[in-house]
Amino acid sequence: RVGLLSPIDVIIPAGPTGLDPGQTSFFQALQIATKIVRGSINIMNPVNLVGAGERVGASAVSLLNKLNLKPFFFSMLVTKVYENGTLYGSEILDMTDDILLGKFFNGVQKLASLSLAAGFANMATLSHSLARAFKNVLALAVVSDFTFKEAEKFE
Repeated sequence: RVGLLSPIDVIIPAGPTGLDPGQTSFFQALQIATKIVRGSINIMNPVNLVGAGERVGASAVSLLNKLNLKPFFFSMLVTKVYENGTLYGSEILDMTDDILLGKFFNGVQKLASLSLAAGFANMATLSHSLARAFKNVLALAVVSDFTFKEAEKFE
């Protein structure tokens, strides 16, 4: 559309256009070198119609329509994500399952560390507490006459 910034360089390739010879004046007005071959207009050299970042003019739009070229695309670029009153950066959408699981297990590890230090029992500290209790019972079995099947390897 006229007036928009071009996201890419638009280059019209050299070769046949499929347009009839009556439209050569249009190409002459745009200073595009042409010749007539077998009853149609051929562009002699590739033409850089619009550069990336330049405004698209009416003549460029008209030429693209005549040649039935649609070089532009439109897309959305997400910069922020809004959820429940909180704004996040768009990089949050780039998280893979591995990254998410890593963050989750890091949180579980921190929860277990804090809970163990505070002496607070929960599901994150259960395995650690059982291992510590087993080590204490094993140490007691090694220094005393008390024994059990798992402790016999260490006596």
